[in-house]
Amino acid sequence: MDTVTKEMDGLNLTNSTISAFDKGTNTQFIGKSASGALYYVGHASLQWSIGQVPNGGYVVSIMLDSVLQRYEKLYQKHPISLNCFFLRKTIPGPILIEIEDIKMSGKGYCLSRAVLKQLNNFDDPMPTNIDEYDPAMFNDKIQGVFTMGNMLNEQGVTVLHKPLTPPSRENLEPFKYIFMGDMVNSKIDHSMLPKSDNDGVQTPGTPEHHHLISFSDNRSVDFKSIPYWCDMFITPAANLGTDVWGGSIWCATMQMEIQFKRIPTGKEVLCSFITPHIMNSRLDLDGGIWDEDNNLLAVTRHQCLALPFSRNTPNVSKL
Repeated sequence: MDTVTKEMDGLNLTNSTISAFDKGTNTQFIGKSASGALYYVGHASLQWSIGQVPNGGYVVSIMLDSVLQRYEKLYQKHPISLNCFFLRKTIPGPILIEIEDIKMSGKGYCLSRAVLKQLNNFDDPMPTNIDEYDPAMFNDKIQGVFTMGNMLNEQGVTVLHKPLTPPSRENLEPFKYIFMGDMVNSKIDHSMLPKSDNDGVQTPGTPEHHHLISFSDNRSVDFKSIPYWCDMFITPAANLGTDVWGGSIWCATMQMEIQFKRIPTGKEVLCSFITPHIMNSRLDLDGGIWDEDNNLLAVTRHQCLALPFSRNTPNVSKL
């Protein structure tokens, strides 16, 4: 690992050099507008992409980096939930995050709206301070609402009824992802994948995906990485196989919800993702993320649209 880290309340603090994920998700504050909106700049990296489009969870992690900065000196320093809507493809390159507070509280939950924006013309310079920001030069790519609180002081009744359960490590075998495979170490349940016989006849797999995953540079799991873990997988629908879909598919995320359940610790996460309904190529996906001790860290729900993989390029028209 190329970073020295210190874990505190699920936030990954770094000294001198930083990890690959932090290089790809860190944002910088450039100022506050007269209306009170806060602005941050960063860069969406091709290194964290599926094909030519940055992974959806990865770009939400970039947004969360800015939100965490906005709340780092407040009582509500832990994310409780997020709901993000993907309006257009994010393109590898510079990004701008706009944060506006919706509801603030002394010690109650707070809500803020965060918008990921990109330049209409990538040849234009990015603003380095708020005076250089021109809204007309940008278009919105993702809009999200983030709920913040303080997990250390949450109290109340806890009841688990038919809770999600983590995958068994015994069923997981090494696997290298085609995209971002050098950035993570993973083991998956291969029994969910489609199978082909000697004549090339394909038997559909199961629209589920279960794995154990970690950063290859040994970076710790923290709040900022959870959105990425909630979207870094073989799309369960793809396990039905190319015969069912008529070729390779890209499942474009339309919306993503994450509810955070506890402060993350450790170096790896266990994950399960299931797609119960596919209708007219639009699908829902439910997932859970657990730490090394099988403690539930987060639950997630996505709505996605299955498209030919050829659509996964920046120069193809929007959804």
